[in-house]
Amino acid sequence: MEFTHIAPGPPSDKAQQYMVRMRDGVRLATDVYLPEGDGPFPVVLTRLPYDKNGEIIRVDVFAEALLERGYALVAQDTRGKFRSEGETVPWVNEAHDGYDTIDWIVNQPWSNNRVGMTGLSYVGYTQWAALSMNHPALRAIAPRSTNTNLGAAQLTPGEPEWGFYFKYVMDFYAVDDLLAHEEDYDWSRRPLVNAFEDAVEQMGVRPPAMDMHLSVTPPLRRFPEGHPLDAKPVPVLLSLGWFDPYCRPRRCVTTTR
Repeated sequence: MEFTHIAPGPPSDKAQQYMVRMRDGVRLATDVYLPEGDGPFPVVLTRLPYDKNGEIIRVDVFAEALLERGYALVAQDTRGKFRSEGETVPWVNEAHDGYDTIDWIVNQPWSNNRVGMTGLSYVGYTQWAALSMNHPALRAIAPRSTNTNLGAAQLTPGEPEWGFYFKYVMDFYAVDDLLAHEEDYDWSRRPLVNAFEDAVEQMGVRPPAMDMHLSVTPPLRRFPEGHPLDAKPVPVLLSLGWFDPYCRPRRCVTTTR
């Protein structure tokens, strides 16, 4: 199995750089793009594990469209990813981290205390998690390719569905330091977990969430303050499709046969 080292992209010269402190002291790397004028401005927040300064999601291009319309954009690397501090574990910290980030935003002089969120795939999940915390400044979300069930699966290790789900955990951890090529996993291995154990050996580090997902009932704490569908009502623009936008064309074609 081959791995490729990658690093965060260069910081944008169009954004102000901050390290925003969460309730447990961990600091998250945060870029702020502001439109011209004195403000204060409504704010769009996007919290992503894919590098806010990278090529997968061009935050700088998205910022230009928002700034032209009078919105500020706040982009943040999620906990443990790229320039942010903390441990990389998917799902379990996004509710509190989302709330704390919104709370930081509303205390900035350029914010008018009205925050919306947007993004796709895992970035959609960070929106649902933040909504579950009922912050009064969060007025709308627009998750794409993500419903509230991401991270909720409780599957039996060894089942094919578990294998794909577990691969998500592995790649979530690996993507900012060691990128595993999808086709390199040996899906014929039995027990299937051995294929992922081989990947761990190649990476030289064991993802903190790995053993959580070797259990039939992973002890995930996705929404510690209640489910987002039980939170205060806000406008939600939910966009879904057949495939995640990051699905490779070859594999997408294969799955439709």
